[in-house]
Amino acid sequence: RQTVGVDFRGRFLLDIEPLAKGIEEKWRMGRGDDARARGGVFLSYSRTDHEQVSGLGRELEVGGHRVWWDGDETDLPPGTYWQDQIREAIHRSYAFIWCLSEISVMRSQSWMYPEVLEAIKIQQTLHPSRVFIIPVRLSECDVPDLRIDAVRNLNDLQRFDYFARRTNLAGLG
Repeated sequence: RQTVGVDFRGRFLLDIEPLAKGIEEKWRMGRGDDARARGGVFLSYSRTDHEQVSGLGRELEVGGHRVWWDGDETDLPPGTYWQDQIREAIHRSYAFIWCLSEISVMRSQSWMYPEVLEAIKIQQTLHPSRVFIIPVRLSECDVPDLRIDAVRNLNDLQRFDYFARRTNLAGLG
């Protein structure tokens, strides 16, 4: 495993732009044109990581993606049955970004797990080459070893190290 993120074409990432472009490229390869109008990128995260995920979401939006996450009041308005809203948003998405940190992975209970289990159900229906679930590490941590199918686990998927990107950029200034 490499500690620096690699985009879908195998090139090293130094900023978020290649991640955003990689999501767009893989979406175009795997979904019809109407999917872009209906959905976007779903961000799954732990509340303890809200600040970092907020920054990631803004960067993805700058990259041209509609981002759905429950940190945006317009995505989850008051009075809605949020579990159904989240499930619908995951199904409308063309990418599911699972944001992980050392703290979130160590938690024994989190709403991230039902979200990723729903994403796994979707991944199982897609062609094996179709990228849907993208693990994004916010800090040094292990991607949980959850089974996708008989051959693949979540920790087998190439991850994007968002924390390494911020470290690399800080060293440039």
